[in-house]
Amino acid sequence: MDRGRIWLNIENQYRIEPAIDKLLASGYQQLDEALIIPALFILSLIMLPGLIKYIRRYLRSSQVKLNLDPYPGQIGGSVGGDLILPISFEPNMQCLVQVNCIKVTYSRSGKNTRRWESVHYRETAETQISPVGNGSMLRFQTRIDSGQPESAIEEKGSHRYS
Repeated sequence: MDRGRIWLNIENQYRIEPAIDKLLASGYQQLDEALIIPALFILSLIMLPGLIKYIRRYLRSSQVKLNLDPYPGQIGGSVGGDLILPISFEPNMQCLVQVNCIKVTYSRSGKNTRRWESVHYRETAETQISPVGNGSMLRFQTRIDSGQPESAIEEKGSHRYS
């Protein structure tokens, strides 16, 4: 046996088992600090599936690549781009792409600054899906009406971005 196992067996035999017996004998009233070790172990087992799910989601989404052309969008022109997704291509795939113009409003009072975002307008884009490598490429394009406000560079005060 290595030293870690010996320590764990000694810890289990002389501290954890008596602490569990004491907890049961007191009717769950007396809690010993020796029970922190098994409690943390059980807690880690409970959290493990969620952690695995989160890591898998991160690994999938970290492969998404987005190219916009032009950025920011031109009023009275078109906005488009392509999005490479780590999803295997199927001929009957469908998707919905919407280009949003977000209105950002700031409110300042003293040292506090609040920021609100609201969708000023939303345009649905035409899409095409094609296979690429191990995933799919989603191409989209939409026209921006000439009556819409232009995107502004973020400066002091309120602004819009698409």
